[in-house]
Amino acid sequence: MGGVSTTVVACSDFAEAGAIDATITSYIADGLIAENENMLYYSWYWFAMYFWHLNVWSYISNIEAIALCGISNGVDDAVFNQEWMDTVFYPVMLDYSENIWYLSEYWWATSLIVIFPYFGWVVLIINIIFMLDFNMYAMEYNARLLGDAGAVEGGEEGEEEAEE
Repeated sequence: MGGVSTTVVACSDFAEAGAIDATITSYIADGLIAENENMLYYSWYWFAMYFWHLNVWSYISNIEAIALCGISNGVDDAVFNQEWMDTVFYPVMLDYSENIWYLSEYWWATSLIVIFPYFGWVVLIINIIFMLDFNMYAMEYNARLLGDAGAVEGGEEGEEEAEE
């Protein structure tokens, strides 16, 4: 549903920094960000949030695989290198887990299929509330992955530092 399809990762294709950086940037900018923009059109409906969840996982797993290929191939001059994995990627994955995936993986996959027929309007309202919440989190996380967290609306860099 996003703007770019994921493909099988072959480490031999990622022996140069340019290939690693271009592919990961495309998966974030044209995949995750586009998917996040499109989720508002369908995720309000019952089990469709789970489709978004699966699409995001597809991009995330390929991004990780490509970055790990670059690391194992000894490509140190890529933007998406071991340092990026440790300081950006894995912390963002923890945030995704704590704020989105803890619910989207189980709630939409199983609970709503059983609950929806009995409490349709209530579940629809809950779905919309969580969809908007997940969308906000995903916008921030995707921007952090891409390296421009300050560009997220309302997410001025330095505001949090000044408050702490």
